[in-house]
Amino acid sequence: MPFEQARRRLMSQTVEWGAPPPTRSHMAPATLPPESGTTTPLSSSVHRNATTTSRMEYVVEDAPRSKIFVSSKDWTVDALLQQGPPSFKKVARISIKEPLPKLRSAIEFHERSGQPLIIEGWHNHKDWPMDIFTVDWFREHGQQEAKARNVHDWTDINIPIHELIRKQRAIPTSITPGVWVNLSFYL
Repeated sequence: MPFEQARRRLMSQTVEWGAPPPTRSHMAPATLPPESGTTTPLSSSVHRNATTTSRMEYVVEDAPRSKIFVSSKDWTVDALLQQGPPSFKKVARISIKEPLPKLRSAIEFHERSGQPLIIEGWHNHKDWPMDIFTVDWFREHGQQEAKARNVHDWTDINIPIHELIRKQRAIPTSITPGVWVNLSFYL
């Protein structure tokens, strides 16, 4: 099916925001990572080939959810930018250790242009207010509830912020194949 026809068909469907997605499909086995239950870095040729081929050609019945494994382990910014849409841009960075005139100039430029700027190491600077911009400060002064989505049944709930923080801290930064982690809620 040509892209424009597929787009029109999808646009004609009325979907309520937050509704469960339609029956999930997956790619043909040739485009999946080599072993079920393992992860492949985003920069690998398996993912690169899968994104350059029309996914519409490979739709098959539901994949067993326990066999599909996604992890951000080994992802890189460069690979995400290469694989992502053209709207993905690398954000400029400057070190807090740069001379003050250079730092000030960069900040002013980015404020005027509206472009984001990452100031590396700012949180380690001697003038950084250590008593704010912490999770504890946020827990005390921020909203006391957050909306979270159960990724298993697509239900949204209000969850106390202290409970969400506890759950988020228990989740590893990346998932290891064969290790079960409860990823029930995402913000």
